[in-house]
Amino acid sequence: MAARRTWSPFAIRAFLIVFCLLSSACARYVPSGRPGNLTADVRVGDEVRVYQRNGTEFGFEVLRADRENLYGVNLTVPRADVITVEIKEISVWRTVAASIGGAVAVSVGLLTVILLVSLSNLT
Repeated sequence: MAARRTWSPFAIRAFLIVFCLLSSACARYVPSGRPGNLTADVRVGDEVRVYQRNGTEFGFEVLRADRENLYGVNLTVPRADVITVEIKEISVWRTVAASIGGAVAVSVGLLTVILLVSLSNLT
């Protein structure tokens, strides 16, 4: 019977690092709105950061929006109190760059491990 192969601790760490890089690099918050109507571009399902006049900041997914308020889970933000809105957007270029960078990092790491193992077997 063949031996069962398992993931090495190095491979698991490399995978987790690449995953973290990809998940954080793919999105960014972009200022939204027009003078006089800062929440005009906000749609249901958008992930937003809202800054209010009193200095309060909220980050949430918009579940519902009407003329007066934006609604999240257990949260109602009056549009009249909003001074800045940022909408989370996926950045294609950051995603591509992170994917390429991650692939290069994993490749270099794996090649290093293979080289070290090969050198240790020679001695």
